[in-house]
Amino acid sequence: MRRDYKDAFNQLTISDEADKKLYQIPTNYSEKRNKRKAIVRLAYAMLIIAIVSFPTITVLAANGVDVLSIFKRKFGDKTELIETNIAIPDVNVLSNTFEDIEIDITGIAGDNKLIYITMDITKKDGSIFKPKEYKFADTAFDIKILNEKLAESETVDFDFLQSTSTNFMAIPDDDIEDNKMSFAYVIDIETSINGQDYLIPGETYYLKLNNFVAEDMLAKGIWEGEFVANYVEADSIIIEEVNQIAHLPRWGTDFDYNPSTEMLISSIELSPFALRYTCEYDKSLEPDMEDRDFDYWHKLYFEMEDGSLVGIDSFETRINNLLSDTRQGGFISGGGQNDGPYKWRWIFNEPLDISKVKTINIGDLSIDLK
Repeated sequence: MRRDYKDAFNQLTISDEADKKLYQIPTNYSEKRNKRKAIVRLAYAMLIIAIVSFPTITVLAANGVDVLSIFKRKFGDKTELIETNIAIPDVNVLSNTFEDIEIDITGIAGDNKLIYITMDITKKDGSIFKPKEYKFADTAFDIKILNEKLAESETVDFDFLQSTSTNFMAIPDDDIEDNKMSFAYVIDIETSINGQDYLIPGETYYLKLNNFVAEDMLAKGIWEGEFVANYVEADSIIIEEVNQIAHLPRWGTDFDYNPSTEMLISSIELSPFALRYTCEYDKSLEPDMEDRDFDYWHKLYFEMEDGSLVGIDSFETRINNLLSDTRQGGFISGGGQNDGPYKWRWIFNEPLDISKVKTINIGDLSIDLK
């Protein structure tokens, strides 16, 4: 039996019970075990094909959209770290039954397993958007080739691992009182079909958005479209074999590490967009531990070459991020089989200069990169 679970940074609903302690809350999304890779530099033929086939790196403004400025509104100067990974997709809208709003996909960016999708939502009646909370009631994001193979045969052997930002992330707008709003949706997705791994760049993906819900409106409808992920992934990432044990601190503390959270981290993978780490086992997730202790929080941060710390290095920072409207801590999610391995993904709230990372810190474990 599979165990599916997810913990999202910056999600906090305060109640009398939740005010005392926050527990990891499972949600329903499909997780499958995935093969590990040990690639130091990404030089795929498919990426070369993508560069030749899609003229997106030299042209970042098309159809009236300046996609670079969109990402700068979200990430500021940090956009320079991912500028070569940004593209404008050619979206094929398959169907659209929304009558009250227009949906425009404005840009994409990412690494080989993660994609940012930026969107504009415009009210057709010209009324002003003033929402604090907004989302689509249901979304789907799948690689097209998997859908096609599943339609052709019932015996497709595939592994599919996906996690998303739990809400859409606002992109600041120069005019805060108009009929348009911008946001980003983030998906970390890994697919293996009949033993072949499919990375995001160069593949065609299907996106479905169902019923837009905002503080001041409900727009009913379904939008479906597909596009090629025509961005070029960065030419290098950091992959390290670790094989060391880590523990997470108890809720409300910085250094009181909980023995029930013991995990054996076998490897890490770091890109400007996310940190991924694989655990051969994770005691906090094992189903046969009768006295399992859920009293912990995810302590994840980087020490940079200049001595500065980036991430969630203290419980105080954790709480401040939970209470923030800007999701400063990013998102963490994970999945795996009952008997392991387990894969965790920390999606950053802004790009990271991985060339300046000195150590990766997961709980009480410090991984030296220099």
